[in-house]
Formats: sequence, structure tokens, C-alpha cells
Amino acid sequence: MAAKAKASSSGTRSDAYTGILILSLLAQLIGGGFLFWDYMRLTTPNGPPDSVDKVIARPGKLTKDGAPAPAPAPAPAPAPEN
Repeated sequence: MAAKAKASSSGTRSDAYTGILILSLLAQLIGGGFLFWDYMRLTTPNGPPDSVDKVIARPGKLTKDGAPAPAPAPAPAPAPEN
């Protein structure tokens, strides 16, 4: 009887925490894969664009030579009331 009890308790059991640990490891590996993919995509010979305005045309935001238009002057502050 003692030999039977000893043999069944000697093995390790997997429980819910083991499943969560495996799921977490898979999520970390997938996240690392996406990070590596994004890094490789941004370090191609062409590289990322210099600015978003060259990728997305924004009418009225650029001057004729392609430089950004100057920012508008801020509105004057209201006069204090006494």
C-alpha cells in the first residue's frame, strides 16, 4: 500500500498556473516577434519617412517649397477687469 501511494505522489502535476505560465510565454514570444518585425521594417535601406507630411498630403499646411507653414500668432490675452 505504501509503495502505491509513494509512486503516485512522486510525479509533478500540472494545474491552471502552469497553463497560464505557458500562455504568458507564448504571448511574450509573439510580442517579441512583432517587435523584431517592426524593427526590421523601419531599418530597411529606404528607412522611415522624414516626416508625416511627405506621406500624407495636408492641403494648406505646406508652403510652395514643401516647408511647413509658420504657426499662427496666439490670440491676445483679455484685459483684466478691475
